[in-house]
Amino acid sequence: MDTIKNLGLNFNGDKNVALDTLLANGLQYVIKIAIAVFILGIGWWLISRFLVFLDKRLENTKRLDTTIKSFIRNFIHIALRALLILIVLNVVGIQTTSIVAILGAASFAVGLALQGSLANFAGGVLILIFKPFKIGDVIEAHGKVGRVREIQLFNSIMVTGDNKTVIVPNSKLTGEILTNYTKLGSVQTDIEFKVKANVDINIVRQEAKALLSTMPEVLTNPEPAVFLQDFDNDKVQLILRFNIAVGHSTEVTFKVREQVYFLVKKLESTGAISEENHDKLNLGANLVTAK
Repeated sequence: MDTIKNLGLNFNGDKNVALDTLLANGLQYVIKIAIAVFILGIGWWLISRFLVFLDKRLENTKRLDTTIKSFIRNFIHIALRALLILIVLNVVGIQTTSIVAILGAASFAVGLALQGSLANFAGGVLILIFKPFKIGDVIEAHGKVGRVREIQLFNSIMVTGDNKTVIVPNSKLTGEILTNYTKLGSVQTDIEFKVKANVDINIVRQEAKALLSTMPEVLTNPEPAVFLQDFDNDKVQLILRFNIAVGHSTEVTFKVREQVYFLVKKLESTGAISEENHDKLNLGANLVTAK
């Protein structure tokens, strides 16, 4: 009888201890959850305030492109939110070491699978930061010449002179030779032609400059010039060199070519130039333009 009473007392005692332990642990978890919710709320508010401050600073920064500003803002936004969530999980008592390890392994696997895309992404960031070209520039890259219409994080889009859209990966634009025809504001054009050896070169020079001075597309600075390239007993080979402002439409380019052709015809009519010059005119290969 006494044994049964003792068992009853022990059972009741263990029951009370278990209940006390459950209440104590439950209270601890409630406190942790309350602290975590408090940290989450304060942290979320602080991040929002910081992003507003960051937006104002980025808006006042003229050096960065709009695309890279948006990328920096979104990257910091996601990183800070993710860090806050990890902190909250640690406060609650959830071990985040394994979560971080899984995310790291997944990131490594994704990085290996997307090496080309990541290279293009890095190239896009470099283009937006260092600005080797900008939207509206006429460039030559990867064997293509055209006007840049759009700069994206992975690709850049340009339109050629014959109105074709070319999409070039940004890694090609940062890892290979790129020519920017717009950087200096003009394109130098050379036209080779021959005149008879007894023709006064100064007269030819004056006629060429006079004709080009009537064309607004031809720049006066630097001034157009005619140079002696080669000569023999019968012919003198000259180079007509002038600069054309970039940004013209295809129609203006045709006009420039036509006016140079009329210059050649005028010199021919006075006997100052040989018929061989027709084979030397190659203005289209030197003049760069795009719609």
